Amino acid sequence: LAANECWRRCSHESLPNRIHPRPISAEDSMLPEDPVRAFQLCYCGWLILSMLTSSSQYQLFYTWFHSSGIGLASKRGLGAHPSKLYGIITPPALTPLQMRAVGVAFTACLLASLAPLAPRPFLFGAFALSLLYFPQLYAEATLSGHNPILVPAVLLLLACAPSLDAAASPPSPPPPPWPLQLLRVYLASGYVSSGVAKVLCSFRFRRYWGLGTSLQHYFLEGMWSRPADSALTRSVQWRL
Repeated sequence: LAANECWRRCSHESLPNRIHPRPISAEDSMLPEDPVRAFQLCYCGWLILSMLTSSSQYQLFYTWFHSSGIGLASKRGLGAHPSKLYGIITPPALTPLQMRAVGVAFTACLLASLAPLAPRPFLFGAFALSLLYFPQLYAEATLSGHNPILVPAVLLLLACAPSLDAAASPPSPPPPPWPLQLLRVYLASGYVSSGVAKVLCSFRFRRYWGLGTSLQHYFLEGMWSRPADSALTRSVQWRL
């Protein structure tokens, strides 16, 4: 009887929690309440993981690339066709030893930015070091194109976020997440302008913008891996 009474009371008391579970509060979450700080922790943590797992491969490639003697080895910049930083500054060519030191310092700045004490100076340091590190690897297969271009821009926006100054003692309520909104605008404008440029260049050079092998690969991959439900949409895809 005592066991049955105990079971009845426990079941009765836990029933409301099963029907209406208690919402997760800021204290229960592993991430801070400030969305900018939460994004910064996730983004920098992912960059650190990527550097720890891939930097040795980058170093092997750069050691060969630096002494290969090919024409591309004399260029430095961001993008598949290496461009000057912000169209003004030509990145210097680093030696393999300097390249390793910059990679270690870049990872260390990212790691230090995870601490609640003054993350913004370390983010700015990581931004400056990224402008030295990634332009050396523009010819590496996994870092070519637009992949590394976003890293310096995101780090600079985070370094300018005033809410990160209060990472050690976050205010209540948290400040507005304008850096994340600006980041969305930056990403959207970058990819939209890229698409508009392809269409405009087709008129400028009198060549259809969809004839490029890379674009054809994207279209065919999307059509085969994610076919549209509408017959009209599939017809437009094939005509493009």
